[in-house]
Amino acid sequence: MISQKFILKKSKNIKPRNELPLFVRITKSRKSVYISTGIKLTDDNWDSIDQKISKKYPNHLKANRILQNIKIKLNNIAYDYEVQSKSYSSKMIKESFLNVNKGSLIVYAEKWIQERISGRKITVGTAAKYNSVLAKIKDYSKGKLLIEEVNYNWLIQYEVYLRVKKKNGVNTISTNMSTIRAIVNDLIRDGELKADQNPFLKYEMKHEHKVIEFLNSKEIERLESLNYDKDSTIEESRLIFLFCCQTGLRIGDALHLQPDNYDGTHINYYSQKTKENLRLKLTTKAKIIIEDRINNNIKKSSFVFNFMRISEMRDAFSDFEEQKRKTSLINKYLKDIAKNAAITKTLRTHIARHTAAGIGLINGLSLVEVQSILGHKSIDTTQQYTQIRDQLKDAAIDKLG
Repeated sequence: MISQKFILKKSKNIKPRNELPLFVRITKSRKSVYISTGIKLTDDNWDSIDQKISKKYPNHLKANRILQNIKIKLNNIAYDYEVQSKSYSSKMIKESFLNVNKGSLIVYAEKWIQERISGRKITVGTAAKYNSVLAKIKDYSKGKLLIEEVNYNWLIQYEVYLRVKKKNGVNTISTNMSTIRAIVNDLIRDGELKADQNPFLKYEMKHEHKVIEFLNSKEIERLESLNYDKDSTIEESRLIFLFCCQTGLRIGDALHLQPDNYDGTHINYYSQKTKENLRLKLTTKAKIIIEDRINNNIKKSSFVFNFMRISEMRDAFSDFEEQKRKTSLINKYLKDIAKNAAITKTLRTHIARHTAAGIGLINGLSLVEVQSILGHKSIDTTQQYTQIRDQLKDAAIDKLG
């Protein structure tokens, strides 16, 4: 049989983060060959003794699973040669391994996602979305899909599958197709696909304009007047929602707020989506909420709002999963809160951010000012809130008769 060992190739240092490519060395009859794993690490993220990526690496669980799968595939190839009593070499093992993966869009997409995670080009949330898109492709193609099969007709058939089988809406389908288009563009860049074979040259992306829901001043007042037990999860859900209404914070950023992020007038926080350190002055109502949570932290939580648990945040992926669980929990309680406040709109965490934009526009803020509060990198993202301004104008005209 063969022997395997993962090694960092220090002769191929990749600046500026001093990352090194991780290879698997295959040895048979004292002759060795190397295969790239597609993973890049700094020296302190690799445990050469245990042959594992250390816990310092933000995605170590998933990355170690990739290494384990590589080992299994290589052993299976060698085993097949042994069973057939065929003479083979380490070079033949490498060629067989690479040929197994050659031309597979799924294998390319898996590596494409992993490279973006390793290079910190995408957030954990974006990686989860990409993996969700890939999971649907695997389901549709039963795990086997050649690059050459992804043509215009395949896109049309896959769109039908998403709409009929998966019950996806127009915008969800558009998100899935945008991810596939990004992968196809890189296939062309890497020479795996010719430019004139791009299936998106003829395919038309569709997008459905959605009405943005936000709470009006009376609905917010009814939420503020509710009275729950101060140590209850439903009260914590009400307060974090109202805090986001006042600040425009995304729920993930609000969940990760710690007492040290507040200096008495402003919060200094790290935006998970834009990867920026931001500073935001708080309204009087927002200050009351955050000071109440900090001063009455009976459960001694490390966070302002008592949802996240440090023990469940072992790495970036487990942190993201914990955030999803807590967001789902808050949304569950928001249903009851909406009933108690006589709000007929479907209350979910993202409506708080929309409401913050609405409050700003009601009070005469410009789109640029709203952009600054919400932390949008581009004014184009903020443009969606012009429909809130238009709704406000329509309501004002209706009052005139």
